[in-house]
Amino acid sequence: MNGTGVDLNLFKFDYWGTWACFFLNAHGHVYARYGLRKNKESQDESLMSLAGLRGVMKQALDAHQKDPGRRPDPPLGPPLLPESFASVPADMRSGKSCMHCHHVWIYGDKERPRPFTWASPEIPLPERVGLTLDLDRGNVVTAVQPDSPAARAGIQPKDRIVSMNGTAVYSAADLSWVLNLLPKGGSIKVELQRGTSKAEATLPGR
Repeated sequence: MNGTGVDLNLFKFDYWGTWACFFLNAHGHVYARYGLRKNKESQDESLMSLAGLRGVMKQALDAHQKDPGRRPDPPLGPPLLPESFASVPADMRSGKSCMHCHHVWIYGDKERPRPFTWASPEIPLPERVGLTLDLDRGNVVTAVQPDSPAARAGIQPKDRIVSMNGTAVYSAADLSWVLNLLPKGGSIKVELQRGTSKAEATLPGR
C-alpha cells in the first residue's frame, strides 16, 4: 500500500497491521472493518479467513441497504494526509517512494501535538477483555476466559455480539476498534443475541 494521499481522518486502523479492509458508503460512514494480527512482530493471518471476510461483506451490504445515506458520527474533520507530517521524507511526500502503513504511524507519532490519538501501535485484541471470537463468524463468542472482564460481565460462549457502545460489531476488528476508542475509566455497553433472546452486558473500562 502507498499511504500517500490517504485521508487519515477517514481510514482509521492499526497501521502496524498486515492487512485492513473497510466497508463504507459515499458519505464516509464505516459499516464494518476487517483485518487484524496479533502484534506488530507477527506476520501470520491467524485472525482472518476468507469465510470470515465473506460474512462481514454480507452483513455490511445488508446494513448499507437499510441505511445507504448514513453519515459519519461524529462528522469527519478536514482531510489529514500522511504527507502533511513535517517529518515525512521528501521522496515519500512526492510519491517517489512508497509510504507503507507503518510509516504513517512512525512519522505521525513524531508530530506534537499528536495529530491522531485514535490508533495505538497495537490495537487491543478481543482477548484483552477475555473474549475469543469465531474465525469465520467474527462476532460469535467461542470462549470466555475465567475471571476476565467479559466473564464478570456475564458474556457467554455462543453469544453473538450485536453492538458495543452503539457501534455494530461484525468482526473482531470492529470489536477491537471499540476497545481502542474506550477512554480510561470508561465502560462498554454490549448488546448480545443469545439464542433467540436478546441480552445486555457492561464491560468495565481499562
